[in-house]
Amino acid sequence: MSSWLKKSSNLFLILTRVVTYIVIKLDMAKAYDRMSWNFVTSILRKFGFSENWINLILNLVSGVLYSIIINGSRTDDIVIFSSGRTKSIKLVMKQIKKYELSSGQKVNSEKNFFLTAPKATATRINKMRNSLGFMDKKFPFTYLGCPIYVGRKKIEYFDIMVKLLNLFGNILEGH
Repeated sequence: MSSWLKKSSNLFLILTRVVTYIVIKLDMAKAYDRMSWNFVTSILRKFGFSENWINLILNLVSGVLYSIIINGSRTDDIVIFSSGRTKSIKLVMKQIKKYELSSGQKVNSEKNFFLTAPKATATRINKMRNSLGFMDKKFPFTYLGCPIYVGRKKIEYFDIMVKLLNLFGNILEGH
């Protein structure tokens, strides 16, 4: 084995042992009720939309509850992938707080959770709980109707999708 390859494989082993990655799932609380329409207007202007277009959009969505559904799930959740280091988590949470202040939206802390690699230590998970302010869960979980998991695919992760496809097929065929 070449010297470079040996050094790089040792570095890979060190990195994979030291760095714990985290998946943070946030639930936005009453997104449209809390949305600052002034924030939406200013963002649309910054992206260069015309006043006519902005007024059309605001007339369609302000004061009415809308929810976009993808694969049978509402899209009021956010999933963030990050390093599990305390410094990284604190930076993510700082940005979320800035977003809440500028947009008027709030994160529903009762429905938030985070996930780590199955081999993450209890000490590490406790540090993450303290930094985030919410609890951890285990894989798999579903996001936008799709299973998110670690390791090999298991057929039971996809059961709900298969059932929905069969139902949809039966509806199209008139059964």
